[in-house]
Amino acid sequence: MTRTCGLHLGPSRYAIVLLDGSAKKHELVAWEEGAIGAPGEDAREALPGLLKRLAKDHNVPRESFGLSVESGLAAFRQLSLPLTDRAKIEQVFKFEVESLLPQWSIEDVVVDFVILDQSAEQSNLLAVAVPKDVLEPTLSACEKGTLEPIDVELDATALVNAAQANGCLADGGLVMLVNVGESSTATVLVEGNQIKAMRAIQLGTGVMETPKMAGEADEQDAEGSEAVVEERLTPEKRVARIRQEIGRSLAGLAQGQPVTEVLVAGASLPGLCGSEIMGAPVSELVVLPEGADVPEQERAVLSAAYGVAARQLGAGGTRLSLRREELRYSGTLERLEFPLAVASLLLVTLLGVYNIFTHNEMKFVRGGLSFWENSSHSLMVGDRKKGRAGSLYRPSKEIENYVRAVRNGGDAESNSHEHLIKVRTMLRREILEMQKKLGQGVEIQHPQSALTALSGVLGVLDQSMQSSGARPSLRRIESNYQLGRGGKSDSVKVALTLSFFAEDSLAATNHYESFQAALREQPWFMDFTDRPSTPLKGGGGIHLQGVQIVVDVSRMNSKAGA
Repeated sequence: MTRTCGLHLGPSRYAIVLLDGSAKKHELVAWEEGAIGAPGEDAREALPGLLKRLAKDHNVPRESFGLSVESGLAAFRQLSLPLTDRAKIEQVFKFEVESLLPQWSIEDVVVDFVILDQSAEQSNLLAVAVPKDVLEPTLSACEKGTLEPIDVELDATALVNAAQANGCLADGGLVMLVNVGESSTATVLVEGNQIKAMRAIQLGTGVMETPKMAGEADEQDAEGSEAVVEERLTPEKRVARIRQEIGRSLAGLAQGQPVTEVLVAGASLPGLCGSEIMGAPVSELVVLPEGADVPEQERAVLSAAYGVAARQLGAGGTRLSLRREELRYSGTLERLEFPLAVASLLLVTLLGVYNIFTHNEMKFVRGGLSFWENSSHSLMVGDRKKGRAGSLYRPSKEIENYVRAVRNGGDAESNSHEHLIKVRTMLRREILEMQKKLGQGVEIQHPQSALTALSGVLGVLDQSMQSSGARPSLRRIESNYQLGRGGKSDSVKVALTLSFFAEDSLAATNHYESFQAALREQPWFMDFTDRPSTPLKGGGGIHLQGVQIVVDVSRMNSKAGA
């Protein structure tokens, strides 16, 4: 019996599954799921220790150990080649896909492909590219943890292998497989056992910073991943967002064809399963073998890890590998030997002629630079031997000593151009020092405008008059700038003595409170010092003496108080 292990890693969580048996019949012998590190601990630093513990606790077979990562790390592209033999496709694939990934050098990514469709003369491929610097930290941590994976794939392809191994795709209809991860959600459109399209949604269960999407410059949503800004969402809004993006995947990938079902695995999202998306029922994908002793709420989380382990047994038909540093480019070199020899000879001849012209040009340039350097030095510091004064008034010792040293053959390691660059740097440094002494280029913070602060407060009062019908009467206005002390920022204190006229004192008080509330909503509002109100004679309003409002003018714009 063969024992295999599959591990799925997210940004901060893991899931591991161990199987024993064959591709057609196997059983779950061990599983585990949880956080990679303790709360507040860096997941990358905690991963090697976790892997060492898992290898010891579960006796992980290192010769049949596979790994899956989230699909949000990858970029997807579709292309067609006039080839059907896989070996020939591998010979040219990397050259063909390079033009589809302009944001990377082809040597900086790991690429592989999945065959979507084939005819007698053509193959439609789905290219998958992941930057090496994204995979390298995870692989290094696995190596430190004594568990180096034989293969690395995406959770999307692992989910397809899991569904194929369990027979979930035997009906042959068009089905959407969804794996909800921490920072991304993978969607795969399959028909029978054949992948039709794949997409990664940059939205998962975790509250993450906006990730930098692999291939985010691509505009073809149905062919590649799409960056979706992940905000701090409530669970209900998160489910709604993911439902919306799954609907977009259905519309973009299915291209009008009816999808019979949406099968969801991965992290649990309340309300997703049991609903419908664009007329397709949504249900949980069950892939674990019968009799597996796994709690119901943990089954979906293990789907990707199960797919990796099942692939190591030979189950599933998707063979994506992200551990292929290079695809083979073997060809009939014999047919190219003579053309290459002629091209090499012509290249050597061209380089020889180019070298002659370059050498002559360098001699001319060096002569011109030497004349320019001598003229520049004479202009700046003069020439005492010839009795010629320089244009610089009292040049610094640094410049004067360096120019003299160069004239006497010093700094021979640098050429004339580098000498000029160094002198220019010294001059710029001296200019900056003089500007500092003169106070130029120093940022001076101006006091805040008392008039601007008063305009903002009166603007809010005017809005209150228009919105609530208030009738204020200003008796006294003061606006004074206050210098910030003790680490506090500068501010302006506005003092108002005013009356609010109304039918009665209660209505006037309401107008006053509305004015207060409107002030507190302003971004430049800092503090409000209330004063007791005095009813006017006859009950026609209230009078307030010395109400104080503290304003931060630096937060105001040109429309302050409008």
